[in-house]
Amino acid sequence: MAQHPNRDSIGDDVHALSTLLLDNQTLEDTLQHVSQLAVRTIPGCEAAGMTIFEKGKPTTAGATDEWVLAIDKHQYSSKEGPCLDAARTGKVVESRDIPQDARWKTFTERAAKDGLMSSLSIPLQVRGETLGALNLYSKTLSAFEGTGAANADLFGEHAAVAVANAYTFANALRLSENLKEALKSRELIGEAKGILMAREGVTEDEAFEMLRRASQRANLKLRDIAQELVNKIEARKPLGEPTDASSDE
Repeated sequence: MAQHPNRDSIGDDVHALSTLLLDNQTLEDTLQHVSQLAVRTIPGCEAAGMTIFEKGKPTTAGATDEWVLAIDKHQYSSKEGPCLDAARTGKVVESRDIPQDARWKTFTERAAKDGLMSSLSIPLQVRGETLGALNLYSKTLSAFEGTGAANADLFGEHAAVAVANAYTFANALRLSENLKEALKSRELIGEAKGILMAREGVTEDEAFEMLRRASQRANLKLRDIAQELVNKIEARKPLGEPTDASSDE
């Protein structure tokens, strides 16, 4: 079982949750650190992970080991289990004796064979919205009684904020990258149109139409056709079929 430091509070680890985005640049890293902090912080916890819903389907993020992935897979395949209940109800779900827990017969039978004896799932809620659940697992019966459950509840509140911030940051970063790519594509297509306008004596609209037809013939994106045109002009090589935007259909 994981060893936990003796302390009156988990203030240090809660503070660590608030600084994760300052130390890690990817969503995956942040979720991984949340799970690792849970194992370090919560008495009785031997492994942890998070169930996050993507397009309505549960997936495991930030698992501390392959055992967590196996346990979660049993829940997803049987469509029952503590993490799913916690995410659906927004309430903490604890099982002190997995083999004897009658709430999820299919899941508990499979999980017990893999060594799971007790679990604690805390909903990740921010402003009334449930993002998923933080799942704590142990190979010991009643592992989360007493301070384990109390610490887990406090940890879960701050973990939810950290996860929400991580997703917001990741989405903002993704949007920024998409905008950068869009601007690059527009500049590249503009350069390709300028080449055709100067070489063929056509208007801007006519140059764009030439690129569009070449894109259709070659079954390539307009940006790729523009890039090929620019590359060939820069290399002072003649354009070849079927990507030659100046050729007739």
